[in-house]
Amino acid sequence: MCSSDLNNAVSRIAGMLAIAIPGIVVVSVTASNFGASAHLPSRDALLSGNSAGLDPRDALALTHAYARGFGSALFAGAALALAAAASALFLGDPRHSRGSSSPQGRPTH
Repeated sequence: MCSSDLNNAVSRIAGMLAIAIPGIVVVSVTASNFGASAHLPSRDALLSGNSAGLDPRDALALTHAYARGFGSALFAGAALALAAAASALFLGDPRHSRGSSSPQGRPTH
């Protein structure tokens, strides 16, 4: 297996995780903030947008819980982006810095 195959595999796995993990964060934080005391209509009714059977207090609680879950996912994504930028800054290859020369002495622009 050559290095480009390995890079492709790592990139695809990272892409799948980048899609899956925020969804898991939203669902888990929403569920923990919503509480078990609220009475929800069926899953199909919620997915179809029919919340007629939902008590107004429960609807408000669900809205706030979802906002907390979504905010947590956004915060986690921003933190990971900052960590990636910091690691690129400190762990980057100094030979590939802007304006450096190639081994033959020609600029790399």
